[in-house]
Amino acid sequence: MKQTVKRLVRAQVRVRTIVALFALSGFSHTGLAQQRPGEVVVPEIWTQRNCQDKGRGDHRLSPPEYEACIRALIKPLPAFDKNRREWFGEKYDPERYVKCRLSEGGRTASDCDVFILRRHEWPEYWPDPKGVRPKWPDAPKESVHWPLMPAKKYWEALCNAEAGEFVYKTVKGVEGFLMIRPRAAESGFAERDKYVIEDGYGYLELGYPGRDIRPGTSFFAKSTATYLFVEGGRTTPSGTPVKLRHEIDAEKIRHRIEQDAKGVWSAEQFSRVIEVDKFEARYGVIWRGIRRPNDSESGISGGELAVIDLSNGEVLALRRGFAFKQGRSWLSSLGCPHMQREFLTVTAFVRKVLEPKETKGATP
Repeated sequence: MKQTVKRLVRAQVRVRTIVALFALSGFSHTGLAQQRPGEVVVPEIWTQRNCQDKGRGDHRLSPPEYEACIRALIKPLPAFDKNRREWFGEKYDPERYVKCRLSEGGRTASDCDVFILRRHEWPEYWPDPKGVRPKWPDAPKESVHWPLMPAKKYWEALCNAEAGEFVYKTVKGVEGFLMIRPRAAESGFAERDKYVIEDGYGYLELGYPGRDIRPGTSFFAKSTATYLFVEGGRTTPSGTPVKLRHEIDAEKIRHRIEQDAKGVWSAEQFSRVIEVDKFEARYGVIWRGIRRPNDSESGISGGELAVIDLSNGEVLALRRGFAFKQGRSWLSSLGCPHMQREFLTVTAFVRKVLEPKETKGATP
């Protein structure tokens, strides 16, 4: 009996030794080659699928393949640049992203994305790439910030010194305009980060889902005095810019007003988005983020929105404001006390400068 037990123990030791040798030589206990992450070739479809599978849900990546895929995801990412601090999230660290994704439960953990958060670049779409551009106002030479100034006091001082609506010229009978720099909703991580959203003030007004692909959203009214079109642009995943025209059917609006003026109906019921070869608008709307000393560190983000004449670059009106992020998100941030800041505030401002043409039921 004792001899039998000894033989079994020696056999188990031999098996463990063989398994260890296989592991050291790059083989698994099944006899199949075990690739190391650095030896794995990562197809594009893996990264497109965020390393979840090989293109189909039932084709899961092995641990070495998964790690190689995660490292392929971060390979194109830039190193943190302290001179461009606002382009990187508060917790930007690609190596921490890798560790997070490789941790238990990391395959499906979207929370890891906070470590690769960067600013989204919203492109501009102009009728003429070489045409005249508007001249934005310079920042004040004297700062209203003083050492050890409380953040909220600084925000209030900026609002009092700079914020407001400045209308220099109005135009009547406008059929439509170009949204030169469309923007839309950003990720929840971006909304909570104090750096990466370029214009935290304007985000509340323009940053909601679909705004970039339906530029006329909130600008069309249930009235015969409404814009006939709003133009914009988008860039395809392959990097190709596309010109868009969001246009209404004025006859449908007239009919709905006559038949169901108090009913619930949306712009999708009387408008469409089409691709066009060129922009037709004479006027345009554009926004930008503005920086002031110590603003991001204080939870402050400023923005400007301008209405311009595309033919000569003249600024017809300018709107400037500052948001103070005292909560978790820029969506709940405070706007300057003496200015309205709601989802339709920009609409009212643009309509005040570019008064829509009375359509009287005519089709565009």
